[in-house]
Amino acid sequence: MKKMELTLIEDFLLISLDDEKGSFILDTTYVNNGLAGAVMLELALNGKIELRDNFIHLKNGDPIDDLILDQTIQAIKNEKKDKKVGFWIGALNANASDIKNVTLKKLTDKGIISKQKGKTLWVFSYNKYPTKDALPENEVRSRLNNIVLNKMEPTPKCLMLLNLIDVCELSFEVYRTKDVRKAAKNKIRELTKSSSDITDQTTLEVQTAIIAATMSAVIASTTAST
Repeated sequence: MKKMELTLIEDFLLISLDDEKGSFILDTTYVNNGLAGAVMLELALNGKIELRDNFIHLKNGDPIDDLILDQTIQAIKNEKKDKKVGFWIGALNANASDIKNVTLKKLTDKGIISKQKGKTLWVFSYNKYPTKDALPENEVRSRLNNIVLNKMEPTPKCLMLLNLIDVCELSFEVYRTKDVRKAAKNKIRELTKSSSDITDQTTLEVQTAIIAATMSAVIASTTAST
């Protein structure tokens, strides 16, 4: 059976969903900013963007047959001047509902989750997405745990996902005990400092800027809501 390859966006969304309830375990603030960061990081992984004086520059505008990524590429292309990372995190955050829905549909079409109807107070209907095939998510979780606990060398994609999970305070969902979560945070910092050995300099610069902008957006959003 051919191994199913998921995007960084799909990985992040899967981990953000409660497997049984099919609802998001994170506050909307974290999910939306996490998705925005994941889209930009996915573009970096695909060699589509680079950082020039702290501004995102479109390096390659060719479509890659992915609705969310291609729409983002087109949006970057439509801007007359390069914009800072924070601008794009904000723009994607504003469009997070569409990103979420498209990604949920992709995961449903792949048979990884199922779409079901739920009700609040027995009256108000909503969609929920419980896990149907746990293997893809379990493989992601296994890789992340092996990186922290068994010193497995991370891929650039895994390193980006680790950073996103840390920034969006999702570590509790991947690492079940307090000691392991603490070890995970230390490992992420260690890997990020030495990530020039894992990924190329261009991708590293974009990753650092995107993670910083995502963190700033999360902090600003959570502060505003309190």
